[in-house]
Amino acid sequence: LHNLVPEIQDLNLARRNYRFTDKLAQPTQVFPGCELQIDDKSERVVPPKQQKGVIARIHLYMEKKYGIVLSADERKQYLAW
Repeated sequence: LHNLVPEIQDLNLARRNYRFTDKLAQPTQVFPGCELQIDDKSERVVPPKQQKGVIARIHLYMEKKYGIVLSADERKQYLAW
């Protein structure tokens, strides 16, 4: 269960299955007291800085161990995180 992480339900519902990114031009959702930013138009999410490494390790592990397909851009981003 390497890819399951406890999360606040409202944040998880707002994040949906959007892809992670580093920057958003104009977030449509921000949460007081939390660095998470969501853009519903582009379906992208900027996670808090302290969580980027955790997210990257999970995705890279799932790619290597279970053959989950990451795009070249996703792989590059996760390696940078």
